[in-house]
Amino acid sequence: MQELLAAAGYQTACVSALPGMKPWFNRGWKENIPPAKTGRYMQMVTAESINGAAIPWLQERKPDDPFFLFLHYWDVHTPYFAPMEYRNRFYSGDPGSPDLTSFLPFYNDPFAEWWLRATDDKGEFTGWIARLAKEAGVEKLTDAEYIVAQYDAELLYLDDYIIELLDVIKSAGLEEDTFIMFMSDHGEEMYEHGIFFDHHGLYDSNIYTPLFAKLPGQTEGRRVSQHVRHQDIAVTLLDLAGLTVPV
Repeated sequence: MQELLAAAGYQTACVSALPGMKPWFNRGWKENIPPAKTGRYMQMVTAESINGAAIPWLQERKPDDPFFLFLHYWDVHTPYFAPMEYRNRFYSGDPGSPDLTSFLPFYNDPFAEWWLRATDDKGEFTGWIARLAKEAGVEKLTDAEYIVAQYDAELLYLDDYIIELLDVIKSAGLEEDTFIMFMSDHGEEMYEHGIFFDHHGLYDSNIYTPLFAKLPGQTEGRRVSQHVRHQDIAVTLLDLAGLTVPV
């Protein structure tokens, strides 16, 4: 899709850690803007880092210059490490209480060894569950709802930076002629079906994903009842750009 838009004169840009993980994702971008690394793994790049790379680029756009900008936020993907001021916004109690046992089955999970690994030779936590437990002040997490609350905290944190992004689009004079879409590639199992905080299996919580779209100048929203798929996204964007959709 971005190759077709680039060929049609659009300034195509990507702010994502993906090109470093999947080299084929470099295709079609006239500009590849890497966000600042904010964690041990690519999946730990923060919304603040993504916006920090994207906003200066957006502020340089002129309203009559066509562009396609792709931003890839990771915050609601494991590991869930929202800033500390968000951590207990959705949880109160003792996440290591012996009376709360919803997370205990995880300790027999194939991922347990990896996620519970303590530290490497530099003293850095390599297992995100072990790090969450330490930062929560408990020896062992027993309540899965505590981790669900960290997912919610990440979502709230991300919302704050999406608001920042939309404000910049508006203040830069781009809102009236820009199509905006938010989508996800998958959902997340919390601890349903014996799957802990990951996206395995064809369950509704994995395959029903968020998709929001705002047309230029649109002020009122509506819910689309038809079945919508990821395959429809490129067709929609190309059609809005006035380009021929390849058959």
